[in-house]
Amino acid sequence: MKRLSLLFSAVLATVAISSFAAGGEDAVRKVFTDKLKSRADQVTRTPLPGIYEVLSEGQSIYIDEKGGYAIVGSLIDLKSMRNLSNESRAAWVQKQFASLPLDQAVKIVRGNGKRIMVTFEDPNCGYCKKLAHELTQVKDVTIYTFLYPILSEDSATKSRAIWCASDRAKAWTDWMVNGVAPVAQGGKCDADATLQRNTDLGRRLGIQGTPFIMFANGESTPGYMPAPELDKRLGKPGV
Repeated sequence: MKRLSLLFSAVLATVAISSFAAGGEDAVRKVFTDKLKSRADQVTRTPLPGIYEVLSEGQSIYIDEKGGYAIVGSLIDLKSMRNLSNESRAAWVQKQFASLPLDQAVKIVRGNGKRIMVTFEDPNCGYCKKLAHELTQVKDVTIYTFLYPILSEDSATKSRAIWCASDRAKAWTDWMVNGVAPVAQGGKCDADATLQRNTDLGRRLGIQGTPFIMFANGESTPGYMPAPELDKRLGKPGV
């Protein structure tokens, strides 16, 4: 079966699923994994009676408690005009920070490095390069950058060269800030496996563009951010 993102390609689609005798979260999870062959990262009850939200690959899918129907789209609270789907996805992403596999990221330490942030970036992303320049102005921070080459094959080529460099932090900074292209190194390197794991991780988090920024306090945001705002989000230096 094709990936969930292809199966639910429409903004709003309804599909019939064979009914399941039992109800509740376990039944919803079983129907989702058995029938749609996709990973259910989170299953939660919604304010709508008998309807559950399933988060998978950054998408919200709504399934009734008997596993009869599924709808993909956004759930809006019309009283407050809040997008409950966006809030649910953001809260779930926040919870993932502590369990991120940081050994798969390029690590850059500035000053005492006590403030922590994570980025997902493509080496050919223009706004990622703008972010890199802004980050040179941020002090006392440790930056974990997951190489996430989603723009082109050249992005993957550059990512491999950066990951296989003897000094990954220098290779990344040289390219993103100074425009010095990374040079492929000889010998064995686990770049392909690492980049695939990063791609799988990014898809699970629903990251569709770069840069994507995550902070230790649980906040996350897509897109470029100037140095003053980064400082504000990170908190006081040394804390």
